[in-house]
Amino acid sequence: MSRTYWERICAMLEKEGFKAKDFRICEIPINGVFCCERITDYYGIDYFVVEETVSGVLVPTYVSHKLDENGHNNFVAKSIQDSIALNGIYSDEHTFTCSQTTENSVFIKNTTLVDVVKKVRKEVDEGKYFSNSEKRFYDRLISFIKDKGGFVTADWELEEIAYLKQEIHYSVHNIVDNKRFVIIYKTNLDKFTLGYFGIERKLMEAKNIKEALEKCFN
Repeated sequence: MSRTYWERICAMLEKEGFKAKDFRICEIPINGVFCCERITDYYGIDYFVVEETVSGVLVPTYVSHKLDENGHNNFVAKSIQDSIALNGIYSDEHTFTCSQTTENSVFIKNTTLVDVVKKVRKEVDEGKYFSNSEKRFYDRLISFIKDKGGFVTADWELEEIAYLKQEIHYSVHNIVDNKRFVIIYKTNLDKFTLGYFGIERKLMEAKNIKEALEKCFN
């Protein structure tokens, strides 16, 4: 690969406020298509794609379940951040049963924390499953919930996954009492923290699940 391409991708990252040194090219499936991800122990974190157009311009892209008039499911994204979010949503739609998507989040349908554990252990019959890297990631996420005093039961559902710059938010909802908390994965630090939505939907950090549930504003 010509170093010029990577330098140009680095410039695109820096322009959007990312640190280029935190990323790598993970695949070049065909000439002019560059798949990139954040450098962590897991594959596909902050994953985005940049493609070279016929005029030599590099543009971020994403894949979708929707097709254009020519039957293609590959589209130009407005930014690398959009490419990260939309490619993440596409991956989640392969892993979970989803009810709705927005430009940066996906709403998960009928998936309890028990279901997530079963996916980690591959105790599921349906076609949707975790890759080995996702399995390790979600195993760590479940362990984080337990460490913070949470309960992995059928009362708790994974409700939404939202992709923000340098953070991924996992919203967990109790179907009995309607309480919620948020697991914040700080992608630039490879670190989980705990949060809750306060007044005016402002996301606040919490020390443990009990604090998050007591302070959450429904």
